[in-house]
Amino acid sequence: MDFKKRIAILVSFVIVYSVRTQDDIVDYMVRYFSGIFSRAEKKTEKTRIRTIKDLDKAARELSKICSILLNDQISNETLRTEIFKDVSKENLVSIINEVNTLTRPID
Repeated sequence: MDFKKRIAILVSFVIVYSVRTQDDIVDYMVRYFSGIFSRAEKKTEKTRIRTIKDLDKAARELSKICSILLNDQISNETLRTEIFKDVSKENLVSIINEVNTLTRPID
């Protein structure tokens, strides 16, 4: 085999295996990042499941307050008094913050 033919084969070998190597690197990166994202999603779901009881408790408290708000027998002047009879203002702020922390945006 003459020199020019050997150089041409060597160059084509380098080009082909360079492209294959780049493809392999992209495949490895896809698998690597997929694993990272999968672990992050699982961790988020575990956290969500762990905090669902706190969210349920806060939702029940807010439900009680909403039922007081919807009660037509309570006058507007005494509405705040009736609400704060059941739940203190600090506790209500805490409940609202907890709901805002534990809930996800709609999208």
